[in-house]
Amino acid sequence: MAAMSLGQLTLVAVIGFFGSFYGVVSGGGGLIIIPGLIFVGVPAPSAVASSRVGILGLSITGAYRYRRAGLLRARASVPLLVVVACGSAIGAVLLLRSDPEQLRRAIGLLTIAVAPVIVLGRRLGLEGVSDPSSLRRRVGYGVTFLIGIYAGLFGAAWATFFTYAMVAAFGMSFMQGAATRTFVGLAVGLVTVAIFSVGGAIDPAPALVLFVAQALGSYAGASFSLRQSESYARGLVALVAVLSGLRLLI
Repeated sequence: MAAMSLGQLTLVAVIGFFGSFYGVVSGGGGLIIIPGLIFVGVPAPSAVASSRVGILGLSITGAYRYRRAGLLRARASVPLLVVVACGSAIGAVLLLRSDPEQLRRAIGLLTIAVAPVIVLGRRLGLEGVSDPSSLRRRVGYGVTFLIGIYAGLFGAAWATFFTYAMVAAFGMSFMQGAATRTFVGLAVGLVTVAIFSVGGAIDPAPALVLFVAQALGSYAGASFSLRQSESYARGLVALVAVLSGLRLLI
């Protein structure tokens, strides 16, 4: 694609900061960032690929902030990190072989579909599971592998699905799930960035801007969320999901 103007890069920075500000808790940052990049003019596959560089910035600062708050158990989360990393590698390879127009529409449909899950998570019984059985945990690992594939292929709202998997299958609180997700996001970012770089899908300028903007937004969002309830993000994420999805489908 043609070189981006200063105005476009500034818009990318704003999208990255605010997307990661609330996305570090809700996991819905991709619902703003990926459609936002497409709206700015980045082709769909490149938008997904470039957003993976931003995930690295979000994950590094978010994991650091949550670890300071005592919510992240990095050593216990290593198996999850490995499972998701393997899945995301498969998804990244599939992305490089995808049709850009079909991918754009698929992202639009998925961003709309995830809105009810965000809003009705508690009512659907996806939260509040205590002392999950070994079978439930094994199913959880299988689900997180599939989420990893989705994270590498599409990415929008993968973190939301992952957080709910942590809550439903592993008995974590919403905030513990968010903290674990930031740690696992390091693997998603590293694996997919390596594959997308080899495949030439990453646009360097918006990718680097996203890295910095999402790192700043993630730290600010994690710090804010630790003083608030996570519910503040749900309504906003759902609204943005619907609006972004409709914009991509039109």
